[in-house]
Amino acid sequence: MPLPKDKTKIEEYKRKLSEVAKKRGFGKWMLGKKHTEETKKKMSKIQKKIGNTPEERKKRSKRAKKLGYGKWMKGRKNTPFLLGAKKEIRKRKGKTYVEIYGKERAVTEAKKRSEGNKKFDLSNQRHTLKGQQRCDEARKKIALNRKGKPYQEIYGDRAKNEVLKRKLSLRKRWIGKRKADLRPKHNSDYRYTEWRNKVFERDNYTCQVCFIKGGCLEAHHIKPWAKYHELRYIVSNGLTVHKGKCHKKATKYEQ
Repeated sequence: MPLPKDKTKIEEYKRKLSEVAKKRGFGKWMLGKKHTEETKKKMSKIQKKIGNTPEERKKRSKRAKKLGYGKWMKGRKNTPFLLGAKKEIRKRKGKTYVEIYGKERAVTEAKKRSEGNKKFDLSNQRHTLKGQQRCDEARKKIALNRKGKPYQEIYGDRAKNEVLKRKLSLRKRWIGKRKADLRPKHNSDYRYTEWRNKVFERDNYTCQVCFIKGGCLEAHHIKPWAKYHELRYIVSNGLTVHKGKCHKKATKYEQ
């Protein structure tokens, strides 16, 4: 309905609208105010009556499917509603609370966020993303909480699966150690033992770094074992060295 042209009629029209709004409980004068409990109960009764009709149910279901919310959305992704939410999150990225909410709401929103994060950390200590590692303190806490408890108390219905995983992991470790022990080493080769004894005899069983005779001796390659295959069993390429610090000092002068 268009507004009247006379100024007096316009003022009367606005006054009537404001009176109607105050009676029914809507309009600009309601900004910042809260509904009473009686009005809330009345509104809930009216909404229940409207929602129970089959026509209103069909309308609401269609609206929910268009916007992308409701019970039917469980397990689904990339709806228009969620895409809109993602766009809003991208707009907020890199901005402060003051820029997003303003000075008045910024403090309250920051407090809500901090309290929510604290509750999430306490309730979900086990929750971590894939590939993300826990810190040492978190591991110690989890170990102390689980100590002396059976699998059923810790995992519940998942106990059988966790027991099988544990057994498989232990078997893999054992097989890996077994394979590492069975790998051929150069110490088991007769040529290496002969070369080592010749190096010890040449240096009179004295360390060539600290010049102390005897002790836990090792034969060190001046030119490395991996790079120079031809010089592996040549006596001039060897040095008698004590195991540990002396051997580490000798590796600094490798060619």
